[in-house]
Order: sequence, then structure tokens, then C-alpha cells
Amino acid sequence: MSIQIPLRGLRATTLGGYLSALGLLRILATQHDTTTRLRWANDLPVLTSASSIDELTTWLVSCYKPSPIVSPWNAGSGFAGNGKSVEAERALAQIENSHDPRLTVLREAIAAGREVVAEGRARGWAGESLWAKQHKQSVISLCRNTFPDEALPWIDVAAVLSGPDVHFNPVAGSGGNFGRQELSATYLQHLALVLSPKADHIHAAAWVRAALTGAEDIPYRRGAVGQFDPGRAGGVLASVWGEPDKQGFVNPWRTILTCEGLLLFASAAVRRNAAEPGAAWPFSVHATPIGHPTASAGETAKGEIWAPLWERPANLAELEQLFGEGRARWAGTQAKDGLLFALAISALGVDRNLAAFRRFVIVERLGQNPIAIRATDVPVALRGEHTLLAEPYVWLTRLRRKDKIPAGVAALLRQCNQALFAAITGSDTTAMSRFVISFGHLHEAVARSGRLREDTAPYQPRQARIWEPTSGLAGQLELQLASALASLAETRSDLRIPALRPLLTRVTRSRDRLV
Repeated sequence: MSIQIPLRGLRATTLGGYLSALGLLRILATQHDTTTRLRWANDLPVLTSASSIDELTTWLVSCYKPSPIVSPWNAGSGFAGNGKSVEAERALAQIENSHDPRLTVLREAIAAGREVVAEGRARGWAGESLWAKQHKQSVISLCRNTFPDEALPWIDVAAVLSGPDVHFNPVAGSGGNFGRQELSATYLQHLALVLSPKADHIHAAAWVRAALTGAEDIPYRRGAVGQFDPGRAGGVLASVWGEPDKQGFVNPWRTILTCEGLLLFASAAVRRNAAEPGAAWPFSVHATPIGHPTASAGETAKGEIWAPLWERPANLAELEQLFGEGRARWAGTQAKDGLLFALAISALGVDRNLAAFRRFVIVERLGQNPIAIRATDVPVALRGEHTLLAEPYVWLTRLRRKDKIPAGVAALLRQCNQALFAAITGSDTTAMSRFVISFGHLHEAVARSGRLREDTAPYQPRQARIWEPTSGLAGQLELQLASALASLAETRSDLRIPALRPLLTRVTRSRDRLV
């Protein structure tokens, strides 16, 4: 008999909640019950399981075997042994000294990490130089050759090697580093709290129940909440990264489940679809600073995660295929930024069994610390706007690639991108009108710029009639007139040359004006 369990503590209102729901499914499907399934009711994850919430709680506390997540390539992971990361070194020692059979694979991964550090030092990378940037690629390569197979997915999540370069997945920070937080060290510290011989067994089961049900009747630990759940930072003096007395409130099981969920974001078949190694992770793209209330042109963004949501219960094998493909294609290419991802959704260039995508933008705030901001929900549905906007988008892309764009043109370009994004996602019914107006102003601004005009051809649609008013808009005289004027042209040889505008306007030094 299957039981439908709403996981109110793992809502996708934050990236941490979304990843935790995925992590719980991974754990249960691989270690407990292969028939376990997961679906989303808006942002609420609903688990289909043969076990009750009480049985799941008991099993997680007594039987769960943690995945091996260790990062010897980071100085703060505890492998340095220099006393600068005391908590991380203590967590490593607790796991190594444990005889719990559930931690066997994790102990093997830690031992392999020790071998990597020893090999690096034997090669002359003494002291801090072992973790210097120039050795990062070599250390990660050593890890890939030394780690047990079960530990390789974490490497695939954290980094992709491309020749001498290392590319980092924005969902995992800089190879597992988030400002002052080292994720694998945090993971091991929280495992020690609930699974080691010195674990807090009184609270371990209560923390599980709180994580699954959303109950807030159990004291949490003080700790760095990191980029995944910035809302847990706490009071007015609290920080997602601050000193211990100013840190947020952390449920250890949320951290553990989040890390388990991250493993579904390992680079896999999606690498074949990516135009560059840095875009090889499923549903991870370069950031586009538009489409959410706190967007800022000057803000540093690490990337975007477009989290898929589905309404039909799916098993782990189906999700592994979904994330392994990471399909989001538009005009025959894999989406590489947020705007292209929205276009891919509007053209059904994604899995059609999905209900929507929830967009999280990873930005640097509070210094240089990354946090994941929930931005936009985009339903998976075919939208006619993508046909209308395809050619203008190509023209905008060519303009966006120009060097040293004048400030006025840059501002208009940003307005166009914002309106285009809103029109594609259906978030604003006036967006299409705003796009047409902004696009016209931008086109005029480019025409007035001598440097841009020299190498930027005027926009001209290949299908001139595509912008004609539909029958539903036939009563709008202004729109009919604007469409008629915009499409007027005379044919000379095989060229289409605008014929009406020179008769209506003339250019002065200060502005265009009607004659």
C-alpha cells in the first residue's frame, strides 16, 4: 500500500528545500524502497512511499548510509591538517575513527583523499601551495583517479576539467566553496552530529521529523546556512556566513539532504549538449540580470539554476534521465543563459512532461558571498510570442556582443531584454507592447550612434507580415495604422528599402521631428 506524504518542511520556496526533496528521494530509492516516487503540487513535494512518516524517520536515523562527499582540493575541507580548519579536521577524525558500517564508503573516500594529499606533497606541492590555483586541476585529476566509484558523482557536481582549466558548477560554488563555508566539511560536521558515536541522539530523530514535516518545535543548531537557504539567517544581526554568535539556525538533516540532492546535478549526458565545459551541468546556465525584483545590472551573478517541477509521480530512474539530459534547447542549440532558457520553455524545447521551471539566480551579496535568490516560475507551455520574438532576439544578441556600448544604448538594451523576458514567460500582459516600444527606441539609438551604425545592420524581419494585427485586434485603429506604416516599403531590384520614413521625418542635430 502506497502512502502520499506531503513534505511541508522541504518546500521549493528555497533552493535548499528543492534539493532536500531530491536528496530524500535519492536516499530512499537507492537504500530503502525502489518504488518511492516524488511529485510537486506547486512548490510542495509529495512523496509516494510504502512507509509512514514515523517509519521513514526511524529508518533515516538508524539505517541511512551517507554518500561520500569529500573535497581534498579545498584548503578548508579539513585535509590540510594545519589547524586552520579545526571543525572540519575534527569532523574528518570522527568519521575516520567510527566503526559504524554505514560510514564504510565515506571512510574509504576520506582515506583516498589522504592519499591525494600525500601524493601532492610528494610532488613538491608543500604547505599551502597544494591548494593554490595552479594546482587545482592536478589535484582534482588525482582525486578522480584515486576515489572509489561511489565518490565520483561529487566531483562531477563540483567541477569539470577542460585541459588546464577547471570550470565550477554555480550550484556547488567554487568546487564546494561558498565564501567562508566549505560544503563537504559542513556536510561531515552535520553527519557527525546525527550518526557518529558522539551524536546528539536525543535531537537526531526530532530534527528528521522537523525537516520532513516543517515543524518548528525543536531547537536548531547555530551555523552557516550558506547559499541554499538564506532566509534561515536569523535576526537583525545574523548573517548567512557570520561569526558563530551571529549565524543562522540550521537543521543538520536539511544540510545532509541538500548535499544528497546536489548529486543529481552531476555533469552527465548534458555535457554533450553544452557549447562549453562551464555549461555542462543540468539546468545550470549563465546569469541574465533581469526577470526578478532585485535584479541589478551591476550585480555579480554566478549563474542560474532552473529547477524542473513535475506533477506526475516520478521514480529515481526517470529523474536521473531527466537531469542527465538537462534538455533546454532553442533554435537547435542548448540554452546558455536565462533568456535563452525562457525561450526554450516557450518553444517546448524541454521535456513536455514537466509542469514548470522555478528559476533561482545565484548572486554575490554580503561581500562576495553567494546566495540563491528565487526569481521566476515559468510554466511549460507553447507560447506564440517565441515566434514573434525569435528574429528580434537574434538582432539584440548581435548588439549585446559589441564592445563599449554607449550608456544610453545599454539602458535601452536592458529595457528590451526585460520586456522580452516578461513577454516570453507570460508574467506581464503588457510586456509585448513594452517590447515593441523599447525595441523601436533602441533601434533609433543605434542608428544615431556612428560607431554602432557602421557594423550593425538595421533590423528587418524576413517575414514582414508576421507582425500584422490578428483578427482579435482588428478594432484597434492605432495598431492597424502602426502596422501599415511599419510595413510600407518599395522594391528596388532585390532590396526592400523603407520608403515612407524619409517623407515623415528629417534628422536634425538635436532630435528627430515630424515635418
